[in-house]
Formats: sequence, structure tokens, C-alpha cells
Amino acid sequence: MELTAILEKTDELIERILDSELIAEYKETRSRLNQNIQAQEKIRKFIELKEKFEEVARFGKYHPDYKRIRLEALIAQRELELDPEISAFKEAERKLEHLFYEISRLLAEQVSPTILVPGDSPFATHSHCAGGGCSSSGCNIHTTL
Repeated sequence: MELTAILEKTDELIERILDSELIAEYKETRSRLNQNIQAQEKIRKFIELKEKFEEVARFGKYHPDYKRIRLEALIAQRELELDPEISAFKEAERKLEHLFYEISRLLAEQVSPTILVPGDSPFATHSHCAGGGCSSSGCNIHTTL
């Protein structure tokens, strides 16, 4: 009986999250990004250059094309960062990540202060959380070279 009540409350929480402004903003920015041909081309170009860079990075600075490909990938990365549609999507995604982190943290703290919360959130503020970078999902934009 207790498990059923927990599952019902979980369903209510999920419904509230799905009906939130954060989800609406995320869906809207994702839709605009997916429909923006120029932004999609920048993403495609960046992914292609990142794959090339990862290939030559195995050999490091000794690969003859290392500097050129690294520079091209960094320029493509910068173009992603400056694109308003991509930036809006990434900001909406960060807001959702923050919400999910806060929910996880609050749940864990209610059980015990020693329970670890997923620590790959840039919003981690407790010493037991290992802060790190968030990766972008949705359109698979990973901007760290």
C-alpha cells in the first residue's frame, strides 16, 4: 500500500514537471533549434570537425594536421556558442538540469545527509558532490575539445 502511495506521488510530481514553464521553454527552444537550418549546419560541421580532431588528437601535436584541425574545431565551437538558437536551447537545458539536480538533492537529504547525489552537476554545492561540467543532450552538442 505504501509503495502505491509513493508511486502516485511520483506520478503527480512528473505531471507537475511536465506541465511546468521550464519544460515548455525547453520544448520550444528545442523545436526552434531543430527547425533552424543554419544552426543545424553549425552543429553538423562542429560534430564533423570534433571527430576529425579526436582522430588526430591520438597522435597529439605530432600529427601534421593537429594545429589546423584543432583551430577549425575551436572556431566551429565558438560559432555554436554565439548562435542565439543554440544558446537559448543550452540555457533551457541547464535550467532543467538544475531542477532535476535540486529534486535529487532534496530527496537524498530527506533520507540521510550522507547519501550521495549525482555529482556531475555544475549546480552541486555540497562537499560530497563532485562538481563537473554538464554535457548537452538533445542535439548532442558537446562543446569541450
